[in-house]
Amino acid sequence: MKSLDLIPEDYVVNKIVDISAGYPHFTHLVSLKCGEHAIANNERHVTKETLIVALSEAVKDSEGALQRMFETTLRTLNKPNEYKLLLLTAAYCKAPEFRSVELREKLLSKFGIKIEPQALSRRLTLLTKGDKTTILYKPARGCFQFTDPRMPSFLKMALNADDSEI
Repeated sequence: MKSLDLIPEDYVVNKIVDISAGYPHFTHLVSLKCGEHAIANNERHVTKETLIVALSEAVKDSEGALQRMFETTLRTLNKPNEYKLLLLTAAYCKAPEFRSVELREKLLSKFGIKIEPQALSRRLTLLTKGDKTTILYKPARGCFQFTDPRMPSFLKMALNADDSEI
């Protein structure tokens, strides 16, 4: 961006770092899409609005396996929007493995959503079921992990375009 005389807002840089979670591919992909959008619109500053458009474009250009896993999972669910919020919240859990209690606390503190432990456990367990590769697996009782370690970054791109801060 520097060589193209583009100036990203600090917010954009911080958000790209957060979404990327250490994966250079996601850093480069989102940055590229931000730059492309800014140049196409003859803008010098890369803003929050630029980032929102760039995230949508980055999702379209993401690896097919991640897209298919996400889309296949959502198609099999009765209430996909509830699961989108659940998955996005899980993507922001810090450890590779997360416990349902940590997810419950995060849902309550960030969204004011209170969910009973049994209901949350049922929903999370449902995300581990299926014939094909699932988004989550259950390494231990009450403990969940993404099957692909890149999935949290993909989810942050795919579901965070509305800028839900978690």
